[in-house]
Amino acid sequence: MFENMKAVVVDDNEINIIIMKEVLKNIVGNVYDFENSKEAKEFLIKEKYDIVFLDYMMPDIDGLELIEIIRFYKPDIPILMVTAYNDYDIKIEALKKGVTDFLIKPIDKIEFEVRVKNILKLREKEILLKDRSKLLEYEVKEEIVKSNIRELETLEIIGKISVMRDSETGNHLIRVGEYSRIIAKYLRKSEKFQYIIRYAAPLHDIGKIGIDDSILKKNGKLRMKSMK
Repeated sequence: MFENMKAVVVDDNEINIIIMKEVLKNIVGNVYDFENSKEAKEFLIKEKYDIVFLDYMMPDIDGLELIEIIRFYKPDIPILMVTAYNDYDIKIEALKKGVTDFLIKPIDKIEFEVRVKNILKLREKEILLKDRSKLLEYEVKEEIVKSNIRELETLEIIGKISVMRDSETGNHLIRVGEYSRIIAKYLRKSEKFQYIIRYAAPLHDIGKIGIDDSILKKNGKLRMKSMK
């Protein structure tokens, strides 16, 4: 049902591990088990997984300490404490540290399976929501890139209009753009900056687009009419 998910079982009793793995093998794709809580600590910090089952009383590092470690490095991972200690104070302490649920030993296989499936369904939905969020973020970035490209294409088109109006001025604008890019590169500006200035610099003469042809293309000198 959750073949892409990974479970971790930490218990210093081999029999308990065997029982939990027997149920879990029909639910998740991979189960990693540890009798040594120190070894489990390294795995829980470095590796990826989707649910953890912890005993409370273990030598070296107990279940409460492991909960703290998991919550520090993997705050969204569901944690089930599987313990023979049905003690109110222990439960409260575990809840404060961030445990998701409790199961009391000896394990009831049917209850165990139902609870695990319910928790993994929530985990699955959480992963899906995160993936959608990442997809939305990617789509927004793509739209920004496309918008920037359209803006630069617009600048390029405006520059080409200048070339059509006045070939001499047009060639000058092209040279200005290239010179600006080369200077920006020499100044160790980013490639993005070089690209933008290549298309923006020629617009310093954009006002000529609005000048009437009788003036812009007139042969000879331009003279102002005397004001009388």
